[in-house]
Amino acid sequence: MWEIENLGICDSEKSESDKQVIERFEKNLKFVDNRYETGLLWKRDPGDLSDNFDLARRQFNKVRKELKNDTFVKEQLMEVIKYQKEHNIIQECDENEKGYFMPFQAMVRKDKLSTQVRMVFNCSSCAKGNVSLNDCLDQGPNLNPSVLDIILGFPKFKIGFCGDIEKAFLVIGIAEDDKKYLKFLWYPDDDSEEFKIMQMNRIVFGCNCSPFLLSATIKYHIGKYSETNKSCFEMLNGSLYADDFCHGADDVESAFNLSSDAVSILSDASFNLRKLHTNSKQLQDLWIQNSLCEENSFEKDNKLKVLGLVWNQEEDMLRVDVTSLLESFKFLENTKRSVLSTAAKVFDPVGFLSPFVVRIKRLMQEIWERGLDWDSKLPEDLESKWKKWCAEIEVLGEMKIERCYFSRVVGKMDSVEVHIFSDASIVAYGAVAYFRYVNLRGEVGTSFVMSKSRISPLKKLSLPRLELMGALIAARLWKYLSKVFCGLVDLVRQSAVSLLGTL
Repeated sequence: MWEIENLGICDSEKSESDKQVIERFEKNLKFVDNRYETGLLWKRDPGDLSDNFDLARRQFNKVRKELKNDTFVKEQLMEVIKYQKEHNIIQECDENEKGYFMPFQAMVRKDKLSTQVRMVFNCSSCAKGNVSLNDCLDQGPNLNPSVLDIILGFPKFKIGFCGDIEKAFLVIGIAEDDKKYLKFLWYPDDDSEEFKIMQMNRIVFGCNCSPFLLSATIKYHIGKYSETNKSCFEMLNGSLYADDFCHGADDVESAFNLSSDAVSILSDASFNLRKLHTNSKQLQDLWIQNSLCEENSFEKDNKLKVLGLVWNQEEDMLRVDVTSLLESFKFLENTKRSVLSTAAKVFDPVGFLSPFVVRIKRLMQEIWERGLDWDSKLPEDLESKWKKWCAEIEVLGEMKIERCYFSRVVGKMDSVEVHIFSDASIVAYGAVAYFRYVNLRGEVGTSFVMSKSRISPLKKLSLPRLELMGALIAARLWKYLSKVFCGLVDLVRQSAVSLLGTL
């Protein structure tokens, strides 16, 4: 929650060792059989790993017992294993070779239309006093662009489009010497054996360096097109977050060229960019005609997720997804632990819900001020505020905002300005940014861009001091937005100059 709150107003810092990690990765990267292959990102000798076979067997037997009572999940897992064996993603391996065994759990996503059950491996498993696989691996730097950069960039375009890379982790091969550290136990082919030993040939869910290996591999691959197809390279480099992708264009031809080039570039390394969606019926039809999209999902998919937000393509509207919040209410309690747990589920990096979220921040502060224990019941006055806040969440799921910043006037923009306002009270302070745009006919429109809020510190400050803190947030927003929308907007003049003095 706190990392999301800092997006756009705090500079991210990079480790000094990031460059060496990337250089080490690229040195070990190979291109074999139309896909990339890499080693694990070791930071200590894999010989430090102790034999964890007995622990893995106990945990496998526990999972096996659970699956006896859940035939649906078991059958789905069987299908996953069958598919992965057929595509050389996994294979049976030597029982006697020293390595590491990864216990696994079945992760079920019942809201998904595609893969409903996924195997997630526990690479942090080890006996007490020993080291796990994750202990021996370097996590690597985060190479993804800022999720806020992508979300704010998405509404710049009249036509938006998005997609994802199919089974992205399972595309990248693992070096032969490292496969023995990715073993797991599975059901035998018959009842004569207790289990059989399998090993992964691709990077896995649960290994702490896997997100880096995926991002670094994709960055390396698309970098080869930085000169031959600069526009598509820049789009993928700035709009691909892990395996999710969203961008746009201002006309159908440009949107089709960019999206089809992206599919082609990624397919050169066996990455399948699929599930393409857009708010443009014309673009959707072009995809279908060119076999980039299997079916017309324009009409039916009005609950499409784009980087945590719900996108209604037909209406071209965005809203915050409150599903996980509503689900958590089944186990809701009136305790400090429950309040913090629920607040952490709010994903709103742009600040659509700032006026609502600031209330739960204030409630958390009041709970802290009173020194309440984690599981003690809230006092009556705080419980009343807590229940009132929870009762309003369902309404938030119905709140919509136009995806495109410039949808309220027609035609090319003559000028676009960013206007930033800040204010403070004794309870909270913050800032909000809007676009004001004018087309060539002189028609004016406005749109919300983003907002940030903060609770006043426990140490009481004067209102003028709090207003200065609000102005500081506004200045940081100004600095951030001037980079995100460089070349698009005329930033506010006199007020911006005065705000910069607070940096």
